[in-house]
Amino acid sequence: MGGKLVFCNCIVGGVIDTRFLPSIMKGVMEKMANGPLTGCRVRDVRVSVYDGKMHDVDSNDLFFQTSRPLCISPGIHGSWSAVLEPVYLVEVLCPDEMVGAVMGDLQSRMGVVEGMEAEGHFQKVVARVPLAQMHQYSSSLRSLTGGRARLV
Repeated sequence: MGGKLVFCNCIVGGVIDTRFLPSIMKGVMEKMANGPLTGCRVRDVRVSVYDGKMHDVDSNDLFFQTSRPLCISPGIHGSWSAVLEPVYLVEVLCPDEMVGAVMGDLQSRMGVVEGMEAEGHFQKVVARVPLAQMHQYSSSLRSLTGGRARLV
């Protein structure tokens, strides 16, 4: 599960030599690994390099690689950014008569039921549930179903 980086070279007129573009991209990727909001990985970013300055004697790869905070951080803070919550794939095996109660409990925990599979007299309910809502779920499931359902 990874995010994409779309890197666009929009430079016209050669204001930055193309040999420095890999350095710029490397700097962007380093900044994506340690994002500005929480220090977590940034994903799904489009970077367009459209202008800059270069000096024939003083410009080098390290300069272009380390200039990223001046450009990227304001762009990320000014854009629509969100911290993504971890989501678990949960599979619950329960008797046929308990399916409604189990599905209702998963949905009350902000879970999204993705499907069900029949296994004899049991149903396997598959759902995606936020990690924060899964606190002591196995105990709740046991009391809800009288100990007849279990996590797979």
